[in-house]
Amino acid sequence: MKRPTHNLVELRPGETLADVLPVFADAVVDVHIGEPDPNCASCREPFTQASPRAKEIRVYPVAACQIAPIALAFDLCGGCYQQYQAGGGERLVILENIDALLDGDWSPR
Repeated sequence: MKRPTHNLVELRPGETLADVLPVFADAVVDVHIGEPDPNCASCREPFTQASPRAKEIRVYPVAACQIAPIALAFDLCGGCYQQYQAGGGERLVILENIDALLDGDWSPR
């Protein structure tokens, strides 16, 4: 079932994260908490030597970012990253899958 990505907004060209979320204006260090997911955030296939992590996409929960600069990192495999780079509808599928994962839906679209 396809659904719009109501919760995701991409930065426009030339726009910075601090332009949208001022709490990030002074953030200079990343602190990673927890372990990376062993599966691709889009296709949900496990990362392997043949299909390693290729790209990290970060999502910034706006409500939480009113208090502190928080980002959620989602890793993509090479195939899904290529699909993301293709843009258009291909990119939307990847973003829909990440949005679904944020909502607790572990099945890929």
